[in-house]
Amino acid sequence: MHMTNIEAFFSPAYPWLALLLGLFIGSFLNVVIYRLPIMLMRESVLEAERDNIPDVNLWWPPSHCPQCQHNIAPWDNIPVLSWLFLRGRCRHCHGSIPFIYPLSEALIGGVFFLLVYCFYPEFNLLQLGFIALFLCLLYTLSVIDLNTFLLPDCLVFLLLWSGLIASVRHIIPISPRDSVMGAVFIWCFTWLMSEGFRLVTRREGFGRGDMKLYAACAVWLGNANVGILILGSAALGLFFFFLRYVFRRYCPQRSELARQGYIPFGPAIAIVTVYMLYTEVLH
Repeated sequence: MHMTNIEAFFSPAYPWLALLLGLFIGSFLNVVIYRLPIMLMRESVLEAERDNIPDVNLWWPPSHCPQCQHNIAPWDNIPVLSWLFLRGRCRHCHGSIPFIYPLSEALIGGVFFLLVYCFYPEFNLLQLGFIALFLCLLYTLSVIDLNTFLLPDCLVFLLLWSGLIASVRHIIPISPRDSVMGAVFIWCFTWLMSEGFRLVTRREGFGRGDMKLYAACAVWLGNANVGILILGSAALGLFFFFLRYVFRRYCPQRSELARQGYIPFGPAIAIVTVYMLYTEVLH
């Protein structure tokens, strides 16, 4: 890609601007990870039971300590730096602030930095923006799945439609036909596998959320990579199950689904999809 003189002058700053943007987007993803499952849970219960579930959305109430409910001042809400300055504690009640918050901010910031540093100007900023959206959605879905065994439709469908737009606009080198065929094939395959497993064992196999996530990821990878996606994620999911079995005494299961032997499959799908997009699609 040919850069103008102005772009060439400012391009050394792009990775650092991407880092700054990623830190704040990572902070917003923390809000999504924490609040979206609560919002979905509140919508799914009866009216009489909603009083026991906080009434929140992604914008309200303002950021606050979940223990003492004090609003967090803007200077205490600077990604990563505020957590380090406060030593991981609330300024008011001194309750601990989970490490996942600065970790998400640093991780997304680092990913944004590496995207621009390693791939610009080979990929233009629009392409990098779509790839960044793809990575943010998969990260958010993975953490929510690990915490709650949920894969929210709104995020999965955003992943699917953004992949279709990227395909139609030639932002990724996958034709719309291959994207759609990949999604249809993997949905049909996982549905048949799930129904077959249910008939044989009388238990659910693939969750519907996993099937939708498979379809959304197949849009980004194309029909040719569907088989590797299924096999790779299945192998990684079994590996995660083995690790949980080995270390079960050190990691008590917090939910009934976990105690029944279910595993959150979203992270395995996400990891394999990211690896395949990098190795098979973008190279």
